Amino acid sequence: MIIDETKVGKRKPRQRNTGSTQVERASRVMDPLDIAVSLMENSRGLNRKVSTMWCEKALPAAKDEYLKGLPVCYPTAQHEANLEKAMRVFLSMVRGPAVLRFAKKLEDEC
Repeated sequence: MIIDETKVGKRKPRQRNTGSTQVERASRVMDPLDIAVSLMENSRGLNRKVSTMWCEKALPAAKDEYLKGLPVCYPTAQHEANLEKAMRVFLSMVRGPAVLRFAKKLEDEC
């Protein structure tokens, strides 16, 4: 195979991936306010997912705190005190939009 040296130097440079993001492509068409709203909506979904994951991991620790030192039979006052401790443990470990749903779940399961 023979290569023509005059054509080698005239090759078109290879297109590189410039890493343009969806936002950059959208910014050419969309209004900046629309882009900001879109980004906020996307992050809200992400925030909910992360919050749910934290709550799912923290819930067993809170339940363990509730059960710690709890006898087989106990009065309502002890239940309320242990639930309050468990809720403090849970709330110290989590943040975000899923907290209220999982706090209610903790209360129901205890």
